Amino acid sequence: MDIRSRVGDRGNEEGLLGLALDRDFSANGFFYSYYSAASPKRSVISRFSVSTDAPNRADPDSELVIMEVAQPFFNHKGGQIRFGPDGFLYIPFGDGGSRGDPTATVRTARACLARFSASTPAG
Repeated sequence: MDIRSRVGDRGNEEGLLGLALDRDFSANGFFYSYYSAASPKRSVISRFSVSTDAPNRADPDSELVIMEVAQPFFNHKGGQIRFGPDGFLYIPFGDGGSRGDPTATVRTARACLARFSASTPAG
């Protein structure tokens, strides 16, 4: 699956940051991605699925954007996403700030660890 046109990568702490297979991947073909987008700068959590025509390939057109978080700088994005034993998908967003945290993001709710249930019909 080629999503390079969607992913921002200026060589810093950006790019495709994480992938996690749905807990029912063998049945539903869903997987989740965490990437940084270039314009506007933001973190994107999406669900994709395997291709119905070629089940060994992912379908880039199946993207369902679940969450977007504005990220004003090019670093401190967090990283790996993972399903916990409770069934929730955990996403570390980092503070998204630059050196010295010029926007004081670390003291806001935006600098967080998000979790959501992937078992709902939409997600």
